[in-house]
Amino acid sequence: MHFIIIIIYFLSLHVSYAYLRIMPIQKKLNEYIRWLIVEKSLEGLSCRTITGHLNISKSSISRVCLHFQKYGCV
Repeated sequence: MHFIIIIIYFLSLHVSYAYLRIMPIQKKLNEYIRWLIVEKSLEGLSCRTITGHLNISKSSISRVCLHFQKYGCV
């Protein structure tokens, strides 16, 4: 009986550890980085190219560019 409880305990630790590895902590982009993204976008660089330059996800870059196109600010 104790053996089964110990196995279940270790499996639950493994699952929670795996969950923590999958879900990274999200960080907000500061205003300087957002303006840098907009500047590179206005220069004609694609989102993928900006991703390579700044090491930021493509979806974050797209979100900043769309926000700038819609509202004119970051």
